[in-house]
Amino acid sequence: MYSIAHRIIKACGPAIIALAFTGHAAAQSAINGSVDASSGSKLEEITVTAQRHEQNLQQVPIAVSAFSASQLVNSGITGSEELANVVPGLTFTTIGPSGSIFIRGVGSNAGNVDQEPSVATYVDDVYIASPTANQFEFNNIDQIAVLKGPQGTLFGRNATGGVIQITTRDPGSTPRLDIEGGYGNYNTYKGSIYASAPIASTLAADIAITGQNQGTGWGNNLATGAPNFIHDSIAARSKWLWTPDDKTRIRLSMDYDHTKIHETPDLSLPGEFGVDGKPNFSGFFNSRNDTPSFTDRSSGGISIRVDRDFGYARLVSISAYRNLSNTFEIDEDKTPLNIVDATLSEYSRTLSQEIQLLSPRTSKIDWLAGAFFYHVDAGVEPARIAGLSAAPLPYEDIFSDFRTESGSIFGQGTGEIFTDTHLTLGYRYTIERQQIVSRVDAIVGNIVPDIFQRQGFDKGTWRASLDHQFTPDVLAYISFNRGIKSGGFDALSPGAPGYKPEQLDAYEIGVKNEFLDHRLRVNGSAFYYNYKNIQEQEAITGGVITVNAAKARIYGADFDVNAKATEALTLTLSGTYLHSEYLEFVNPQSFPGNPGLPVPDPGVIGNQTTQAPKYTAHVGANYRVLTAIGALDGSGDYSYNSGFFWDAANRLAQPSYPLLSAALSWTSVSGVYGVRLWGKNLTNKEYYAGGITSSGLGDLMVPAAPRTYGVTFSAHF
Repeated sequence: MYSIAHRIIKACGPAIIALAFTGHAAAQSAINGSVDASSGSKLEEITVTAQRHEQNLQQVPIAVSAFSASQLVNSGITGSEELANVVPGLTFTTIGPSGSIFIRGVGSNAGNVDQEPSVATYVDDVYIASPTANQFEFNNIDQIAVLKGPQGTLFGRNATGGVIQITTRDPGSTPRLDIEGGYGNYNTYKGSIYASAPIASTLAADIAITGQNQGTGWGNNLATGAPNFIHDSIAARSKWLWTPDDKTRIRLSMDYDHTKIHETPDLSLPGEFGVDGKPNFSGFFNSRNDTPSFTDRSSGGISIRVDRDFGYARLVSISAYRNLSNTFEIDEDKTPLNIVDATLSEYSRTLSQEIQLLSPRTSKIDWLAGAFFYHVDAGVEPARIAGLSAAPLPYEDIFSDFRTESGSIFGQGTGEIFTDTHLTLGYRYTIERQQIVSRVDAIVGNIVPDIFQRQGFDKGTWRASLDHQFTPDVLAYISFNRGIKSGGFDALSPGAPGYKPEQLDAYEIGVKNEFLDHRLRVNGSAFYYNYKNIQEQEAITGGVITVNAAKARIYGADFDVNAKATEALTLTLSGTYLHSEYLEFVNPQSFPGNPGLPVPDPGVIGNQTTQAPKYTAHVGANYRVLTAIGALDGSGDYSYNSGFFWDAANRLAQPSYPLLSAALSWTSVSGVYGVRLWGKNLTNKEYYAGGITSSGLGDLMVPAAPRTYGVTFSAHF
């Protein structure tokens, strides 16, 4: 423990110390004139549930980035993928229907419907299991909090890299109606409506609907003439809140989302030749494949949350069911030839039940105990591989059904051991059993026997932290956390051996400061990770396999600065420094159809881990002016990513890229009507939203959105 702490302080401690002095210097500078010290303007107090109960952000000994609905609007963040633009250290990339999230270099590029992410997403405390379901347009958002580092005790389900907490609005006792509609380039229409009203004295309900239709693609398929990259979606969410007495709250939530994306995650890099011997690159958003690629995804769920205060303790019960179906088609050979065309029909059904028992609000020791049960049934029926790769047969159909049964018990307590010094200890024990049944059907009547596989694990994870409140506005902490990500099987590779859980041990120190009567907030942290059994994706012809890539070391530092410079001007500055390297790398490719033995690959040792940019940063500003005709708001956001590698071999690189967005809005004096002009990626920077290496047929690349702009009209009653 001492040696690890010493490494943290040696490698990253100066950054944290500098933050403290920077905050002090900034405070002095502001007092001397750059900020009016007599002004009454203050930063908004942020309340988060990073420890499963409401706390002031500045009193939570965890690195957290939190955003209110208005902050997200000001920064132009309308979907989950765009969070990377305002949260340094976070990357959110996509391949087809699947989202790949990394925080501080920890994540998973697994894309199969049965493979859960290393960064867990929760919507209203309900776990979103499949990577096929974690990219969506925001609807009725109240707050988003990004918890950095493993959350292995209170969010034990695959939270190795961190947690994204999305909280939607509760219906209120006062009728409310919000309407928005807008138009953007590429012939894009967007609209949303939110309505909330009391049904009875103890019952309120709301409904939120949002939709988008993009009529013009960013590029074209030069072989078929069809447009590339068009997006249509509609989503609805409703919440019913029943408060039979002042100690009980029961919330019923329902949601549905249907998304169609005509996208080509089979584009080529400049200079690449196809298997037909011709140049594959046809322009950044263009393709020349014979089969159009698309995603057609439907997902939804229902959950019931019960909160009951018994006085001596508080009880929380969260019951949830979620269902997802998706059809994904891709031309893997990326040419007009019919060589490898794949169509995946995926499904996922999850059932979860969580029980929490929390300490009373007046307790001197803040404690929580709970249990979590989780069941998933996911797979493909079928994944069809057609083209010359299936010759002499017309096609091959892969069927698989993957099931997980997982149960865990957990607890955490925080108590004051000295004046203003608190010790937090938490532990979680998980038992998990998995099985998969898969087969390959070549033609009707020629069925390969079912392949039945199973595995399981029992694992403990924990958290220990020590924090001290030096002043009411200055907190420092040190923590140790262990997190795990479940193992599994590859649904698209029948007979491939299962892969083991990955494990992350994280050491962190941090400070949280507020100055100038809560007009300047300076938070920072430094961390050191030992990362074992990392799950890496490798594409092979007609499929993808997952291997445990052994071991890596990651360390770095991040900071967040928020300032209310004047009554009108709010500034934000945040950044992350990251160092990552593989210490060991073993690539086992020993399964039917791909013989071989596990062979260490010394060429990977010392390489950067995947999707781990060395530097990321965000700068934002919002300026608000009150006039005789209403309020004018101007905002601008600049983000920078120094680049990273898509693969462990460090062959396929994403170069550095900056992004700039801005908006100007007007709100009437009454607050009822508004108009907003907005633009994203204003410099029209070309960069990739996703990438994965492939054997023999070229790498699969997905370009990110070009410059987009438009106007949005709103009304609030």
